[in-house]
Amino acid sequence: MAASSSVRTPRLVWVLLGLWALLALVLSAGGALTRIFPPLFAFGFTALALVALVFVPTLRRWAETVSLRPLVLYHTVRFVGVAFLVLEAQGRLPAEWAIPAGWGDIAAAIGALAVAVLALPITSRGHWGAVLGWNVFGLLDILAVLGGAIRIARTDLSLLEPLTQVPLGLLPTFIVPLILVSHGLIFWRLAKERF
Repeated sequence: MAASSSVRTPRLVWVLLGLWALLALVLSAGGALTRIFPPLFAFGFTALALVALVFVPTLRRWAETVSLRPLVLYHTVRFVGVAFLVLEAQGRLPAEWAIPAGWGDIAAAIGALAVAVLALPITSRGHWGAVLGWNVFGLLDILAVLGGAIRIARTDLSLLEPLTQVPLGLLPTFIVPLILVSHGLIFWRLAKERF
């Protein structure tokens, strides 16, 4: 089993995350998400982040050593599912998307907390399996959320209007790509720490 301790996060990671968040805010506030299909941002930024993790040595070294706990705890951001349910109750998001997306994200966030507290650091096959099971569930959930958003946006993007404006416009431009990247990193780290 590989060590699950991490080294200090390089300044480059924080600088790039800060610049990315600023760009996401500008795109959301500037109305770009109302003109360009929002899932393109999610997949495009995810691809760029993965390329950077592979080809930028500092980022690659960080990805090889980062602790699983912060990667898992990042998924508490998925409590944003509560906002989906509130917006659906107000008639501002379609129920066919908001209800499964909201409850699925809430479940993923609760699971992240449970895994971070009960299964990390990984010291047994059971811990490893718990992290793997949660990660599979979380990835399938976010892919279902994206798939549902794509279906709705292709027919009428205005139905997802709250997701094209600040603050929820940060979802396709920043938060969701980091969710997807972190799922990939967790799978990769689990493969290295396999029991």
